[in-house]
Amino acid sequence: MLLGSIINLDFKSFKKILLISILFFYLGFNTLGQPLQIIWQRCYGGSDDDFGLSVLPSSSGYYLFGQTSSNDGDVNGNHGSADFWLLGIDSSTNPVSTKCFGGSGLDGAIQMKSCPDGGYILSGEPWSTNGDVTNNHGGCDYWLIKTDNEANVQWQKCFGGSCNDEILNLQVTSDSGFLCSGVSCSTDGDVTGNHGLNDLWVIKVDKNGNLKWEKSLGGSSQDVGTCAAEINDGGVIIGGLTESNDGDVNCQQHGGYDAWMVKLDSLRNIEWQKCYGGSNTDAIIQILPQDDGSYLFLGKTDSYDGDITDQHGAGDFWVGKTDHWGNLLWNHCYGGTEYDDPLFIKRLSDGKFIIGGQTKSNNGDVTNNHSFTGYTDMWIIKITSDGDLIWEQCFGGTFNEFMSDAIEIPGNRLLLIGATNTSDNTGDVQCVHHGPGTYDNWLLMAYDSTTVGIKENSNFSFRIIASPNPADDYVKFSYKSQESLFGIEIKVANQLGQIVKEVTLPSAINELTWDTSKIPSGIYYYYYRLGNTNGTGKIAIMKL
Repeated sequence: MLLGSIINLDFKSFKKILLISILFFYLGFNTLGQPLQIIWQRCYGGSDDDFGLSVLPSSSGYYLFGQTSSNDGDVNGNHGSADFWLLGIDSSTNPVSTKCFGGSGLDGAIQMKSCPDGGYILSGEPWSTNGDVTNNHGGCDYWLIKTDNEANVQWQKCFGGSCNDEILNLQVTSDSGFLCSGVSCSTDGDVTGNHGLNDLWVIKVDKNGNLKWEKSLGGSSQDVGTCAAEINDGGVIIGGLTESNDGDVNCQQHGGYDAWMVKLDSLRNIEWQKCYGGSNTDAIIQILPQDDGSYLFLGKTDSYDGDITDQHGAGDFWVGKTDHWGNLLWNHCYGGTEYDDPLFIKRLSDGKFIIGGQTKSNNGDVTNNHSFTGYTDMWIIKITSDGDLIWEQCFGGTFNEFMSDAIEIPGNRLLLIGATNTSDNTGDVQCVHHGPGTYDNWLLMAYDSTTVGIKENSNFSFRIIASPNPADDYVKFSYKSQESLFGIEIKVANQLGQIVKEVTLPSAINELTWDTSKIPSGIYYYYYRLGNTNGTGKIAIMKL
């Protein structure tokens, strides 16, 4: 009887039931007990390995930057082995453009950043000497590709010498140029002043791709530059790791590889330097200059001694803060007894920080790891500006997942990008995988349920209600209050975080109607603000 009733449903009724089911899925996700709830996810790629490394907004949705060895599925135009891969998706998460950059060799992608002119800068290290790669100096070089806002190439340049030059970090500078840091064993070409073996190598490139300056830093052993950032005084702060105790390296070392921070003045002379860590391997991965002149750094540590006091085992996420002169103010470790590898840190609009990467642990700070022993989950944590852990969460399935980047989206959401090796729809991985046994680019939109709610001030509170919900052709925003409220700002965003409606309620008006007759079906998020009071809500638009 039930089956017959379902079969006899007309299409409009069936569509309504389907949309209501979707509505309850989306509107009910914040009851699942995790700080971040997955709103949607999607896998992109082909039959070989595909990795997501960076995500940024575009005019129609988002650009996803990564590396691909595929030449089918969502990928076409691969030049051979591994290429840079730039995928454009629309507001419905569908691919709308795909481009590969590279040659016949292995061309490793690193990062994508947005540029002040609306375009993008892509970075990596090519081993190719053909295809899109021109003027490779030998081995691998620092490779930059500058595009316009439609991903059309404006210029591309290789920087380096005849030995290997591996870029590890890219930053856009205030003059629209680029600061690149990494490691080089070259003594020719663009590289001067190498001290022996691998040196930390930092370069400054102008907006047209011209090399403005370069500097090698290090000693007779191994020295690596993992990050660099410009400072308001015209100088540069650089982070990495060092094994040397001669040459440029002049700091109190702890043994093994130490984390190394170097401050260059505006003339690129060493102003000061510091080593941090313990008797094992310690590295700085990223440095965030703070408004008060201090520095917050993200690192990785295997040490249990020296500066390190709370390591959990194997390797931990490691965050420290220094004063203006590099003196260590505090540092904390996050992780479990297995390897925990951080990849990025981002400051959020609420002044807190998120850190993402991968973990093999399932104890200590790490809970609910989905993977088999020896495999990794994505792991993301949120900390205060003083390093206190607010929350942590794993995302993954039975095999390997890692997180490379995240961006904050209006409506208390985070867009996470990385890669998944799980193709059997286990754990959190619930998307169509393109190559079983290989990696796919994995993109997830997640809702931060810990920020839900209204902040009430001492004099009054209010809540904006959207009705009807689900809606079809219109939505009414209204509030109830004993007082007349002035200047209530309301913004509505789609699932990709794009603002589709922005209004301010007129004074003494407690209701406003939004015409949604031309708004596509889907889940939308509204957030509102009046002074220090704010809140959020969700709307389902259902075209029946």
